[in-house]
Amino acid sequence: METVYDLLSKVTSVLAKLVPSSVTNAVGHDKVTHFLVGLLVSCLFALLHLFVGLPVVLTFIMPAVAGVVKELLDFVKNKIAISKGSIPLHGVEFADVVATALGALPVLLLYFVVLLLLV
Repeated sequence: METVYDLLSKVTSVLAKLVPSSVTNAVGHDKVTHFLVGLLVSCLFALLHLFVGLPVVLTFIMPAVAGVVKELLDFVKNKIAISKGSIPLHGVEFADVVATALGALPVLLLYFVVLLLLV
């Protein structure tokens, strides 16, 4: 059975192929992946807002929460690896949290454009 993480990994790897290599080279593959995950999380919560009625603010907060949770998990995995005498495999960077949170930006912009058109 696939986990949400596995599903996000597959979707982001497909989406990452659509990103021009000049962008990926400029900011790094890891940051592009974090941005795409943030975008997907934001889209998911936007749909939940539309169809279930969740507060719209979650659409813009949850990508940041996802970024923080991912980096905390990486931190814990690194500590476990170090305690076992292994080399830590995951980098823990605040920039990854920012890249994930910025994934909500396109959804936020689209949300405000739609609001302006409806008013």
